[in-house]
This record gives sequence, C-alpha cells and structure tokens, in this order.
Amino acid sequence: MLVNKISNKSEFQIYIGIKIILFLLEILIAIMAISGLFTHNLIIINTFLGIIAILIILGLFESVIKPSYFETLINEKEIIIKTFSPKLRNGLLKNGSRFILLFGYRKHLKEIKLSQHEYNDYKLLIDKFGFRKILILQKINKNGIYETSEINISLLGQKKYTNLILSIDRLKGKINLN
Repeated sequence: MLVNKISNKSEFQIYIGIKIILFLLEILIAIMAISGLFTHNLIIINTFLGIIAILIILGLFESVIKPSYFETLINEKEIIIKTFSPKLRNGLLKNGSRFILLFGYRKHLKEIKLSQHEYNDYKLLIDKFGFRKILILQKINKNGIYETSEINISLLGQKKYTNLILSIDRLKGKINLN
C-alpha cells in the first residue's frame, strides 16, 4: 500500500524560530526605548525605529498568511490530516498564549480522517494575492454532504502543494498514475 506523507514541519519550525526572534526583538525594543528616552542618543532611537519597521513587516506577513502546521497521510483508502492552527483554539488564545502554544503544537493537533467512501471533493481557496491557501474537504455521510473546517496549507512549498493536490485527486479516482 502506497502511503504519501506531506508535511510543512520544517517550514513551521522556521516560523517558530522567527517568532522566538521577534519575542527577543520586542524585549530589545523595550530596553532600547527606555534607554533612548533617558539618554536621547540618536543611534539608539534610529535602531529602535528600524526594529519597529522590521516587526511591522513580519507582522503583516503573519496576518496575511496566518501560518499553521499541516501534516497529511494519504493512501488508496483514506486521507488523514493533522493540523494545528493557533488562531482556531478556544477563547484562551491571545498573542502571548499563542506564542506559548507554538512550542507544544504536536500536542494540540486536530485530526481529520476521511475514508475513500466518505470523501466527496475538495475546495481550494486562494486569497491575499495568492499568499494564503486554504483547503476544505467535503465529506459524505447519511445526512448529506458537509465540509471540514478550513485547513491552512500556505506554508507548503510548490512541490509539496502539487503532490498534495495530486494525492487527493488520486484518492477520489480522478487520476491514476499507474
């Protein structure tokens, strides 16, 4: 049985590393702001403004893409998707607790499992100038067709993205590479 595993683990770990760097920069900004106010040193103030500009750019990246962890196992019989999207967790998530949850993201994975008989089709939503990609799977049960929650696949590279779509199409029997 051929199993296709697709994951954005390395990309998500880079994202977590960037979040750690941003946290350290925020601490540095606070220290620089306090020392710059007391010393009126122009170098400190200019560095402070530069770091704020970097944080604004990185904040825009996060708000546009809304990065999340994604892992899937697809074979001829079923598709299993595990995802962690910190924005979707209960009302507990604000910026600080979201940052803390990133370190234990493997413990908070949401799993979606569809057999070949349950799976109907998928929708692919691409917005934010092509930067954000959302996958929605359609499932059939005795009550009709319903859609799974949105699965953010923005951090998948082009090769993994293409492999995912081909694997999903193979599950439905739309294409056969044998």
